[in-house]
Amino acid sequence: MNRQYPFASGILWVGGSAFLVLYALPLLLFPLRWAQWFQWTIPTEVELAVYFGRCLGGLGVVITLLALHAAWQPARHQHVFKIIALVSGIMTGIHVWGAIGRTNPWPETLEIGLYALMTALPLLALRTLRSA
Repeated sequence: MNRQYPFASGILWVGGSAFLVLYALPLLLFPLRWAQWFQWTIPTEVELAVYFGRCLGGLGVVITLLALHAAWQPARHQHVFKIIALVSGIMTGIHVWGAIGRTNPWPETLEIGLYALMTALPLLALRTLRSA
């Protein structure tokens, strides 16, 4: 935890660790089991679903590792906050789209709030870094 910027550092540590354990690694290692946890219907042909799940999980691992690295010196890694906010903003839109179209299982619709929060918090943290 960075003592000079505890809010910014805390967001990266807590958010990065939680996302790594709850989303990124399960998607990377067990994409179909992750899909079942989130109430998705598993298709008959699973190869494409496994491939895309692992691709998304791999990207999630990279982003969370960037966040954990940046947590040590958040003021020097302000770009990471922008990346997290952009990715989370896009994920919010994707989840809203699925909710409107009624194609999301209910756990995915609940994630709209999570992704909206993970859009706002890095932007707030970025403001604290710039005002210091």
